[in-house]
Amino acid sequence: MLSPIKCPPFANQGSKAREPRRAFTLVELLVVIAIIGVLVALLLPAVQAARAAAWKTSCKNNLKQLGLALHGYHDSHKVFPPMRGGPDGLSWMGSSWHRGGDFAGTVQMLPYLDQHAMYDSVHWNAAIPPFVSAFEPWATQLEVLHCPADSAPSPRMNNCGYSNYAFCVGTTAKDNFWGSTNGLFGWISYKRMADIQDGSSQTIAMAEKVMGRPGSREILGLGAILTTDVSVNPRACWDTATGRNYKPGISISPMERGATWAMGHPFWAATTTILPPNGPSCYNRTSRAFSGDANPSWDWGVFTPTSRHRGGCQVVMADGSVRFVSDTIDTGDLTPANHGVWGALGTIAGGEVIPDW
Repeated sequence: MLSPIKCPPFANQGSKAREPRRAFTLVELLVVIAIIGVLVALLLPAVQAARAAAWKTSCKNNLKQLGLALHGYHDSHKVFPPMRGGPDGLSWMGSSWHRGGDFAGTVQMLPYLDQHAMYDSVHWNAAIPPFVSAFEPWATQLEVLHCPADSAPSPRMNNCGYSNYAFCVGTTAKDNFWGSTNGLFGWISYKRMADIQDGSSQTIAMAEKVMGRPGSREILGLGAILTTDVSVNPRACWDTATGRNYKPGISISPMERGATWAMGHPFWAATTTILPPNGPSCYNRTSRAFSGDANPSWDWGVFTPTSRHRGGCQVVMADGSVRFVSDTIDTGDLTPANHGVWGALGTIAGGEVIPDW
C-alpha cells in the first residue's frame, strides 16, 4: 500500500518572505514638495512670458487687419475714412442725429473687416446714435477690435462693444473741426495717401488704447478732467499722474476710453502723439462752452496710446506695417513747439527728418 504524498506547507515552498515596504518619511515628503514648488516657480514666469507674447502677436494681427481695411477703404473711395463722420459728411444737427455724423471710422471700415452684414444693418438714415445699447451692431464685440492682453470692463458702458484701437490725430489737442488736425484722421476728414508728405512708413495711422477699468485711478484707459488748455501746456497733463496712477485730487472721467467702438468722438476714437506711450490722458473741460459735466463727448485733449504690453504699445503705420513703440521714445520737451520723434511720427506733413526709432 502506497503511502500518501505530503506537500510541504505553502509558506515553506522555497520563496523568501517579503519584507514590509518602507513609507516616505515626513522629511522626504517635504523635500519633494519643496522641489516641486521650486520647479513651478521657475516655470511660471516662462508660461506667463509665452502667454504675453501670444497676446502681443494676436494684437499685432488685429492691427494688421485694421491697416488692410484702411487700404481697402482707400482703394475703393480714394480717401481714408474719417475718425468721426458719416457717409454724407454731415454731423449732429440740433436734437437729431443726421445720418451717422458721429460714427467712428471703424463703422465705415466694416465691409473691409469682413462685416458686410453688420454694415448693411447699420441703417445710416435712422436716428440711432452709436451709443444706443439696444441696437445690435453697437452691442456687438468685434474680436478684431479687442487686444487679448486687455480684459474688457464689466459691466460694459451702455452694454456697447469696446475697442482697443484708435485713429491718430497727430499732435492736435485743441477743439478743431472739419478735419483740421495735423494727423491722418479728424472729424469729417477724408485725407488721401497723397496727403502723407512725410511718407506712409513714417506716419502712424492707428494705435492701441487700454479699455479702462471703472472706479480705478489707473492712467491706462481713463482721462483726467482739466480746465487747463493742454494744447498750450501738454506738461499740465503729464503732471496729473505719478507712476501708473492719477494723483489724489485729480478729477477723472467716469467713462473709459475703450467704450463704445462705434462712437467717433475724440475721447473714444482719437489718439495723439504728444505724451509718451502709457502716459496719462487729459481733456479740456473748457474746450466747449456747453460741456459742463464729466462727459467727455465734446472735448478734445491729449489722448495717449496705451497698452497692456510691457514697455510700450503697438501702432499700425499708414503703409500697413505694425511697429512697437517704446515708452522711452523721444517726446521733445513737452511743449507745443517740440514733440520730438513721437510727434513727428503722428503728423502727416511736418517735414521732419525722423531718425531710426
